[in-house]
Amino acid sequence: NGERWHLGDKGFPPGKKVQWDRALLKQMLQLVREIEPGIEARWDVQHFITLRVPGVRRWWAQWQTKQAAGLICFFLGKKGQFNLSRLEGLGAASASIDSKREDSDVLKLVFQHLEPSQAAKLKGLLAEHLGGFREAFDKGGTSRDSA
Repeated sequence: NGERWHLGDKGFPPGKKVQWDRALLKQMLQLVREIEPGIEARWDVQHFITLRVPGVRRWWAQWQTKQAAGLICFFLGKKGQFNLSRLEGLGAASASIDSKREDSDVLKLVFQHLEPSQAAKLKGLLAEHLGGFREAFDKGGTSRDSA
């Protein structure tokens, strides 16, 4: 059961203390489902889940669920949509933007916990990010299947 595996305590690197609140994964899933109720979580890979948006063939998010340092969240998005200053105050232990891809930027956020005030700000940012993702990749089903 992939979902149970990702939500459970097994599978972390041996000998390393998990530094993030395990309830955070459920909290983050609830937050993205408030933004996009039709989001599909795919639980079929051992170390990460992918989140797919209805009508778009590429993944929007990939979350590494078995790293001791935190819940590592990658979001594929529109090129140039955000700069690092927009990522302040989200509650992320670290935040970065990888702009090496020609067609997209990859937002990386690492979380250990998320306070309600931070969750509200994150929700707004991710809703805006999702809009840019759709603009960049919802080409009527002609976008590539993988990122």
